[in-house]
Amino acid sequence: MVTAQPKTFIFDNYTTDNGLSDNSCNKMLQDSDSFIWIATNSGLNRFDGKDFVKFYSTGSHNSLPGNYIKDIVCLPRHRLAVATNSGLGILNTKTSTCESLPIPAADVLKTKTNTIISIITDKKGNLIAGTYTGVYVFNAALKLIFRHDAYKPGDIGKKILQFSPDLYLMPDGRVLIFAAGLIYVLNIEQKNLENIKDIRDHEFDLFEKWNGMPGVTHGGNAYGQFFFINFNGRIDSIFAVDILHQRASASALGFSVSIADQINWQSKILPVNNGLLCISTASHAGCYLMHYNTQTLKANLLNNILKGTYCFDIISDKNNRIWVSGEEGVFKQSFIKTAFNNTLTPVEISNSSSNAIVSFIHFHHKYFILQWNTGILVYDDSLNFIRNISFLKAGKDNYPWNITYYAKDTLLVTTQYGALLLNTTDYSLKKFWQPGMPMVIDSYGGTCPLIDSHHQLWMGVGAGNGVLRMNMLTHDWKYFSPKIANADFKLRYPLSIAEDRSGNLWMGSPEGITRWNQRKQTFDTLIDRLPGIGSISGEPNTFIIDTQNNLWIMEQDFVLIKWNLNTGKFLVFPRPSNILPFKTEFIYGPWQNRLWITGDEGLLSFDIKTAQYQFIKKSDGIFDNDIVGNLYFDTATQRLFAGFLDAFTWFNPDNMLKARKPVQPLITEIKQIGDSVSFIQDSSPVFSYKENTFAISFTGINYDDGQSNTYAYRLFEKAPAAFIDIGNQKTVTFASLRPGNYTFQVKATLSDGTTSSQPTSFTFSIAFPYYETWWFYSLCAVAFAAVLYILYRYRINQLLQLQNVRNSIADDLHDDIGSTLSSISIMSELAKQKSPEAASIINRISESAATIQENMGDIVWSVNPKNDGFENVVQRMNQFASEILNAKNIQLDFQANYPAVPLKLSMNQRKNFYLFFKEAINNAAKYSASEKLSVLINQTDHQIEMMIQDYGKGFDINNITPGNGMNTLKKRVAELHGNFKIHSVIHAGTTVTLKFKIT
Repeated sequence: MVTAQPKTFIFDNYTTDNGLSDNSCNKMLQDSDSFIWIATNSGLNRFDGKDFVKFYSTGSHNSLPGNYIKDIVCLPRHRLAVATNSGLGILNTKTSTCESLPIPAADVLKTKTNTIISIITDKKGNLIAGTYTGVYVFNAALKLIFRHDAYKPGDIGKKILQFSPDLYLMPDGRVLIFAAGLIYVLNIEQKNLENIKDIRDHEFDLFEKWNGMPGVTHGGNAYGQFFFINFNGRIDSIFAVDILHQRASASALGFSVSIADQINWQSKILPVNNGLLCISTASHAGCYLMHYNTQTLKANLLNNILKGTYCFDIISDKNNRIWVSGEEGVFKQSFIKTAFNNTLTPVEISNSSSNAIVSFIHFHHKYFILQWNTGILVYDDSLNFIRNISFLKAGKDNYPWNITYYAKDTLLVTTQYGALLLNTTDYSLKKFWQPGMPMVIDSYGGTCPLIDSHHQLWMGVGAGNGVLRMNMLTHDWKYFSPKIANADFKLRYPLSIAEDRSGNLWMGSPEGITRWNQRKQTFDTLIDRLPGIGSISGEPNTFIIDTQNNLWIMEQDFVLIKWNLNTGKFLVFPRPSNILPFKTEFIYGPWQNRLWITGDEGLLSFDIKTAQYQFIKKSDGIFDNDIVGNLYFDTATQRLFAGFLDAFTWFNPDNMLKARKPVQPLITEIKQIGDSVSFIQDSSPVFSYKENTFAISFTGINYDDGQSNTYAYRLFEKAPAAFIDIGNQKTVTFASLRPGNYTFQVKATLSDGTTSSQPTSFTFSIAFPYYETWWFYSLCAVAFAAVLYILYRYRINQLLQLQNVRNSIADDLHDDIGSTLSSISIMSELAKQKSPEAASIINRISESAATIQENMGDIVWSVNPKNDGFENVVQRMNQFASEILNAKNIQLDFQANYPAVPLKLSMNQRKNFYLFFKEAINNAAKYSASEKLSVLINQTDHQIEMMIQDYGKGFDINNITPGNGMNTLKKRVAELHGNFKIHSVIHAGTTVTLKFKIT
């Protein structure tokens, strides 16, 4: 089955600016977890739709053998074979460790032999590698079982080492090899390699013409179909050979190979999927896509994509999305952006900043589109431009405002200087104004024209001139001016007009909302406040009415109000927290049970049945400027139109907003301080009680808009806890977890609100220390019993000798204890008689004891030389801040940056640094009233910088009264020989910074 591809492609480009390790990208693949892997000239990259994780050769035994990576291929059990300039590497994608597979060779050939050019695998797990010097086969156990060396040590200096094979797996398991201009066949079972001219049967006769021919680019698939282009012969054809069915075919390319050397020795023919070919030109001509019939092998040109780009590789992922790599990074086909049909208008007015598309209508198989500085643009049903209708009035530019239906072949166009009637047959224009009408109808702009269910045309008149009503059957009219005394119509002019289920008309403007009572034939109300909501005047109120007689009102501060005109009840829908603030403009619809809201950051859709928002951002592919025109929904074609400056776009809302498949997060790493280990392959790893502080990283693979993913997690022992939302953060840290069995769960939410159907779970245990285990308790019990027995025997032996002494001591203890108990009894009675005082004293004693205990704990910790390491200080600070701030429901963002081998602090520095931090955190927790607190600690050279920032109420730094807290901070800084600053702004928060040198 051939996957249909669109006529146009829109790509997102990722480069080093986005985190890619190098812009020269040679090869790509998608693994079983759906990650995209990218081989570059400088490192290997793993991509999840948002972030690049980079893998390099670092010189360690478990890193990649080299950084120049030419090819990659998937192996079973979450492994990748990586072809580098320094040998073959086998990367475990779960543990991020790599095993090197050096190919033995003489010293003079070792470098060329281990420069891997291409790799493939067969169905038996054999790994075939091609290099500058030959072909080498490793079995599934990664043992070298076959080698073909095309050169000997004596060839150095005499021959150019350019074997450099391209490898293709044939359906029968043999390998077809194109190397040094010749074609070979490798039979791994028989362990032999032959040139096709030496093979006695005739199965390769169709390849003979290409064997040894210079200037040929080629490609093949796993079905035994191979493709050739003879660029040296300047032949503009593509030739296909089917080895299984012994047939061949030739097709015209549809482009010239000779123009600007579009096809050269670096070009490749890449079968993307069954029926789609990509010709990677390896020149700035980009890529050519061709469809070929798998039966006839005939091919035809589909498209030329990424013109001007030097392309190397192309793949199709599991969702049939196209990826292209080349000299300018990686290009990913954007399904979202492709859904937008962005169109630049054919008429542009130079030096104009306001040539906006303002209104649309589909009428008699044509689209009539109003452009502010141009006039009327006419398009056919396929949106091919037909003509431009411009108009002037009294020699002045006349700007169009709105367009709507008027009669069988006539449209009403409201303009800056009155309304016009457009004949859609001959495109002639005439005045809407009739003798007897007020001249304002022919002098000022018309707003929001509407024909109601009683065949009445209503049209606002700009510059505060009210509204006009005309009977469309008789053309009788009536004008309602707000400028006359005791006027029924009290608005300057309407910005919105909507009809309810009773035939009443509702009109809105910055002055409020008024109603035309159809039964009374008058305007009977003016509303500038809504009960329980407050004033709605002063805003350009725009609204619509749905089929359930709900009046939906949109205000600029993003408050969507639902007013049921039958019951009088109100509902308010504020801006959802996951949508960035943006200035709203107008509301449209409802179309297909959705309201549409325009704004400066994009389009917002609101489902009136589910009350769910969906946000279409500029980054999704619409034009990067404000939507300045009306929205228009064409029911005939299901197209939604929006106008911009010198441009408009249309799309199918159902395709854009259809439910998306949930993303299941993957846990990618467990990282401990100072080390990186992975237990992901274990079903339930057990950590030492000393390994109880670590970070868990995860991701949700999303190639549509991965940057919009949000996450929530929970960690619990027995009963599941509530999920904690962490936004787009993809790592959580747990400090000093107590021994026990834990379950960690994480779920991902897409930009449209779709959430993982089931959270991803990871279970682990933290072992109890040996002194809390059953066997230790048992051993202690046995030892204790033995000691008791020895003491007992000793006591028996001494019993007679000490009898008199014991009796004397017994008497003395009896007297002393008795008197002591009497004293306690008397003191207890006194405490009862003076309970308030006693309670206060006891509480003070308890508080003092607790304080002494905590302070002694800090001092003992600071004295212990095991805690000299900077990472230990940071860990204790993170733990302390987490405990204090969690109790106050304050979100902590704690970041610490220090070298791989951080410097150590002296005992005095460690104590004062920690106590300074503790005092600052306590102050923020007590007084800031902040919902979030950020801590940033940097160790650079021999200096430590720390910044603690809250976002709370702040204080006037000039009116601060020095107290114990401030004196304590100054004392700690003095002992550190450093300096600190406090910066605070009322209602904006407080920042405390500290700097000191490590001696």
